[in-house]
Amino acid sequence: MASSSSTTGSPFGLRQRLTGIDVARALAILGMIAVHVYPLNVTDAATGRIVPSWVGWIAAGSSSVLFCVVAGVSVVLLSRNASTVGFGQIVIRLLLRATVLVLLGLTLGQLDSGVAVILVHYGVLFVIAIAFLKLSAKVLGVLAVSWLVLMPLLFGVLNRFLQAAMGRVEYVNNFRLWSNPNFISLLEQPGVTLWDVLVSGYYPVLVWTGFLLLGMFIAKMDLRSFPVHLLLFGAGLLVAGLTRAAGYGLASNPERLRRWSELSFTDPAEAPAAALTGSGMVTQYLVGDPSWYVMVAPHSTAPLDVISTAGIAVAVIGLCLILTQHTAGLGDKVLYPLIGAGAIPLTLYVAHVLVMAVLGDEAGSEWTVLLIQWGACLILGTALRIVGWRGPLEFLIHAVSTHLIVLNPPAKDSR
Repeated sequence: MASSSSTTGSPFGLRQRLTGIDVARALAILGMIAVHVYPLNVTDAATGRIVPSWVGWIAAGSSSVLFCVVAGVSVVLLSRNASTVGFGQIVIRLLLRATVLVLLGLTLGQLDSGVAVILVHYGVLFVIAIAFLKLSAKVLGVLAVSWLVLMPLLFGVLNRFLQAAMGRVEYVNNFRLWSNPNFISLLEQPGVTLWDVLVSGYYPVLVWTGFLLLGMFIAKMDLRSFPVHLLLFGAGLLVAGLTRAAGYGLASNPERLRRWSELSFTDPAEAPAAALTGSGMVTQYLVGDPSWYVMVAPHSTAPLDVISTAGIAVAVIGLCLILTQHTAGLGDKVLYPLIGAGAIPLTLYVAHVLVMAVLGDEAGSEWTVLLIQWGACLILGTALRIVGWRGPLEFLIHAVSTHLIVLNPPAKDSR
């Protein structure tokens, strides 16, 4: 079997890079770009009905979850040298990375990009990850599954309680930002900004911690084992298939669609597609309602949404590891551009948000914009991998998180 890894420099010595994880990360980035550029719902030419687009079916919700799960994998891989440099150094390194991510996220949040920027939440999750780094694979596995199953239920109960206390519409309208967290919101509405990041916003950390834990659990497994790769792919596919099938079936109920439409102020003609893609439906108005618990709409944070997207992420990671480790080197060659793009995710993500802010509503053809951005990601990733360079922002975050740390070797006995 061909090796699936490449050796890269690290401030803590050499480490082996799992190219399959890079491919999964690249797919997450490309998927998020597609969601931001291409409409999730389109009008069917034959029937005139509004239906999910191919992006709405494939990438909505699942891309950002994959990005978060891979983040959990990355956090554990970053901490593998703890026994050499000390756990305290790893903690400082993660805190510095988290700080850079939050600052970048708040900066991008100032722009009118039309993108729900994930970097602030990403940074907060890096901080949360520190509390779980020393847990074993078995404990992390139990914790991740429990979190993903139980936290959406508790999330619904919490929202229901707050809606009852304040009024359903009043709570949703007043306790979320309705924009990206940014420096202005942090100064003018610090409480609402914090609540938005943790509970009421687009990526509620309270629930999304489960995706992080899932990635950390995966990273504690033997990621060079073919049976493990098959298990990840098969189990993820099974979970995703069952939950998506159930969710799609339940979303076709006319009475349920009517209720979702009424509670979320959605056009009834758009409700069937919106219930599958989340586009055009403010699902926050539905959280905690009995009908919400069977939703599968992306970013609804409903149980079926959370579990199904987690399953998709696991299946994609398993498949990427299979393609890069068990194809006699062919996978690494064919997927070379994706491997390169996956190694510079922060640079690509920030560049994408900046481009969207500049283009605004004058972007032009969705297909043209999408293909140009995808092509730019793959070309830049390939070029930087060929020359062996980090992306600009990867270089920055590496420098900040390592060169500010004084690596003190154990003191020698001077006697």
